[in-house]
Amino acid sequence: MEFNATFLATIISFLVFVFLMNKILYEPMGRIVAERKTFIDENDYEMADETITKTKRIVVDDLDVDDDIMQMELGDHDFFLFRDKDTKLISVIYTRKDGSYGVIEVV
Repeated sequence: MEFNATFLATIISFLVFVFLMNKILYEPMGRIVAERKTFIDENDYEMADETITKTKRIVVDDLDVDDDIMQMELGDHDFFLFRDKDTKLISVIYTRKDGSYGVIEVV
């Protein structure tokens, strides 16, 4: 097998490219990942996988507060997510400790 100048230049270019990518991209990324891991470890953050046990997707309906209370009670939940029919805001209705209801509106 013969090696000509073009092949040799290609090999050298490839090796320079790999070296530069390592110095410019991979080493800084590795350093950033290590810094973030150290920060998380030092600040004792809990991982989401340990605390979230279920994910549920819902369709947000346009309802009024009375319909929301009925939906919440039918579903035997302490809260219900909905879009208010009048204001069009995403809202959460929830049962308060004293048995009354509260509404949180996302603005």
